[in-house]
Amino acid sequence: IPDTVTVIGEHAFSYTKLENSPFTEKSRLEAIGGRAFGDISTLQTFIVPSTITSVEIFGINDYNDYGPLAGSTIQLVTFGNADTSVPLPSRFFGRAIINKIVFADWITAIPSWYFITATIDDITFGKNVTTVGAHAFKGGKLITSITWGGITTVDTYGFNGCTSLSS
Repeated sequence: IPDTVTVIGEHAFSYTKLENSPFTEKSRLEAIGGRAFGDISTLQTFIVPSTITSVEIFGINDYNDYGPLAGSTIQLVTFGNADTSVPLPSRFFGRAIINKIVFADWITAIPSWYFITATIDDITFGKNVTTVGAHAFKGGKLITSITWGGITTVDTYGFNGCTSLSS
């Protein structure tokens, strides 16, 4: 996907066989539709562009949050570069399946509902991430390893229902 693309609609790339992130560090993507990259089982990496400000989702309630990557399996999630802290949009990874996620140093907070009901194995918070928002990982499955970085605040229901979390 060219770095000049600013909007991707719902289901635009669902059920494809993408293996690597369609975005680069220079992506200018601003808005992404629900399940835009949903149900892809072959993704090795996914770079979240730092320019995204709008995310469309389906079924807004505690357990029906289908974000742009719902149903997709991703080995490694990283974040694009930003000169300053840019707020991440809510519910981006609802119902995604992620092996490892590494938060960039420019990220200071994980928004409410960002990973609602996602399946994640390994989370590494960057040194500047201080806050986990309300319901951020609620209902998460298989969260077994967390590197806490600079976390000072875990908001209401931050990890509620993450039954595999043991340390």
